[in-house]
Amino acid sequence: MIFYLYIPCPGSSGTSFTSNTNSSTNLSGEYITFSSLFPGECYSISLINVLPTPINPTPTPDVTINWGTEAYTLFNSCTDCIDSQNVKYPCLCSRATNLTNEKITIQYINCEGKTNNYPTLQVGETGPRICVREWLGLYPKDTFECYGDCIGAECPPYYLLTNCLDPEDTFCTNTDLSFYANGLTSVILVGEAYADKCWTITEVQDCVNPIAVTVQYSYFDCKVCIEQFVVNYQLINCNEDGTVIYTSTDLSAYAGSVITLEGYEGNCWYVQVYSGNIPGNIPVTVVSTYQSCEDCTTPQYLLEDCDVTDPDPDIITNTDLSAYVGDVVTLLNCPDKCWIVSEVTTNITTPQLVHVTASHVDCEACIQPAPEPVRPTFTYKSVTPGYDTPGCEPDKFERIVCNFSEAMYRQIMVDAYGITPCCGEEDIKYEIKYELIKLKAIADPDYNCYKSPDCGCSTSTYGLTPCTPNDNPTATCYNYLVNIATLTGTTFTYRDCLNEEQTIIVPASNTTSQYTICGIANQLIATPDNIILFNYTELALECTD
Repeated sequence: MIFYLYIPCPGSSGTSFTSNTNSSTNLSGEYITFSSLFPGECYSISLINVLPTPINPTPTPDVTINWGTEAYTLFNSCTDCIDSQNVKYPCLCSRATNLTNEKITIQYINCEGKTNNYPTLQVGETGPRICVREWLGLYPKDTFECYGDCIGAECPPYYLLTNCLDPEDTFCTNTDLSFYANGLTSVILVGEAYADKCWTITEVQDCVNPIAVTVQYSYFDCKVCIEQFVVNYQLINCNEDGTVIYTSTDLSAYAGSVITLEGYEGNCWYVQVYSGNIPGNIPVTVVSTYQSCEDCTTPQYLLEDCDVTDPDPDIITNTDLSAYVGDVVTLLNCPDKCWIVSEVTTNITTPQLVHVTASHVDCEACIQPAPEPVRPTFTYKSVTPGYDTPGCEPDKFERIVCNFSEAMYRQIMVDAYGITPCCGEEDIKYEIKYELIKLKAIADPDYNCYKSPDCGCSTSTYGLTPCTPNDNPTATCYNYLVNIATLTGTTFTYRDCLNEEQTIIVPASNTTSQYTICGIANQLIATPDNIILFNYTELALECTD
C-alpha cells in the first residue's frame, strides 16, 4: 500500500509520520508545511510502499489527511520552507551514515547557506561531524545524527575522562566540560558507576557512544582529589583513654562500634573516623565487635554440661558468676542439668542471661540418681468361676480380644509387607472395644460406685459421688422399660437394687422384645453388641426386686 512519508527538516521539533496520498497530485520530492496540521513545521515528502503482514493485513497511515479541505504550501527546499515561516533555523552539528546498498555522496547546505558535498561514504560508513543547516536529498531514516548547535561554524568538542589511578579506564562525553578541560583539574562525578574515582578531562574531536555526566566536585589535581577517598581511623582503648592506635586499615564497617584486635587480647577499642594525616599507621585485624565498651569489658563465664556422654551446647553468659567459678551449678531454666563454671578470655557478642538456683562442689554432688518409676497396681474384676476376664462374661471378653488380635495382625501385614486386607473395615471398632473393656476392668470390686442426683459437695461434678467403700449401700430402685431388637441374639447388663450386675439374655427375633427390670436409680445401661435397636426408659415407679 502506497503512503507519503514526511521527514522533518533538520532541527525541526516535529517527528516523522505517514499519511494517505493525494489522489490528484503527486507530492513526492516536495517540501511542505500545513496550515492547521502541525503548523509551522516543515517536512520533505517521499513515497513508501507498506506491505501487508499476517499481523497487519491492512496497514493504515499514521495520519489521514483530507486533501480536499486541508490547506498546505509546497516549497523547493527545506530552507525555502523554513524562511517562509520566519523561523531562524540553527546551524547544527551533524553527521551521516550510509544506510543504502551502494556508495553515496550527499549534498548539504552549510551555515553560510552554501551547498557543499559531504565526503563520499561507502556502504555502512559513517562520516565526520560537520555544521549543517540542511541535508539535501532523500535518504533512509536514521541516516543523519544531530549533536546540538554549532559554536560559530564548529561542532562542539567531546571530552575524554581518564581515571586518575587507571589510565586504561576511560570514556567520553558530549556534556560541556570546557570549564574543567585543562588537563590538570580532577573531578568526582555523580553516579554509582563513578563512585570513589577521580577523573581528568581532555578535549577530543571524536567519540564513540558518548555518555552524559554530571560533575559533583572538582579539585586542583588528582592527588588532592584522591586524598578525599583515603579514610583513616583512630582506635581508643575502652579502659585507658590515653591509649590510642592510628590505622588506615578499612574499618568502615565498625565505625562507632567497639572491637577487639588480634594481638591485643584483653583490650577493647572504640572505632572512630580520623580526618587528616595520622601520626603513625598500624595495620590491625578485627577479632570481634560489640555495641559498647561495657558489652566488651564486662566479664563473661563459660558453662559446660557435666553430662559428657550427651552434653548440651555450652553457655556463655555475662551474668556475674564470679562467686561460682570452679563450682557446679544448676539453672532455673534447666533444673535437671549441672554446669561447670569457668571464666572466658574473649567475650562473645551475644551472651545469655542465667539464674543460678543451686551450687555444688563437683558434678558428682550435683547429679542425683533418678528415682525408680513406680508402676501402678490395678485390681481387676473377674467373674465366677474364676476366669481372668475382667468386667464381663468370658465369651464376650474372648470375642473382643480375638477380634482385636486379628485386627493387629492385619495391621502388621500392611506395615511389614504392604498387603492390604480385603475385610479390615471394622478393625478400628475392635481396637476401641478392646481399650474400653480394659479400661472398664480397672476397678476395685471392694468399692460400690453408683450415680446420685446430688453428691452433697461442691467439688464434684453434678450427679457423681466419689467412690467410697460401702458394704451395705442404700440405693433407690426404679423400674426400667427396655426395648431391644437383635437378629443374632445378644445380652445386656444392669445393676439391681443390691448394686449387683445382672445379665439378660436376649434371643434372636424379627420383632422388638420388651423387658421390665428393677435396678438402682439413675444408672446407665450400656448398649449391647449385635443389635438393630436398643433404648430404655427409667419409670418413676420405685421397686425393691
